[in-house]
Amino acid sequence: MTLLRNAADEASRAGLAFFDLFLGPGTEQQSHIFFQRGLTEDLEGGPKKRAKRAKRDPAMPKRPMTAYLLFCHQGRETVKADLGPNATHKDVIAELTRRWSDTPDDQKKVCEITYPY
Repeated sequence: MTLLRNAADEASRAGLAFFDLFLGPGTEQQSHIFFQRGLTEDLEGGPKKRAKRAKRDPAMPKRPMTAYLLFCHQGRETVKADLGPNATHKDVIAELTRRWSDTPDDQKKVCEITYPY
């Protein structure tokens, strides 16, 4: 146990020496604070904050649906009726995915023409 503690202390001293080398003389206090707190906190002492994402303009138009989503939107009610009232959402999506992969390419082209890339 003492061997492990000595190794940890030596690593700590080496890390502080590394920071002092790059931060320059006189910043020993900052390097000790940084090394003690780790990467989860700022040098000022507070926790790091995430960058705020710009809010989406509600008046901006939405993207058009892809060919697959258009196919799913049009066929959802049919698949629900085929699977019965006990079908879960996961079952409906799985069946729609299977039907999309089984759909011939010429029928897929009709959905792709409706959705311009």
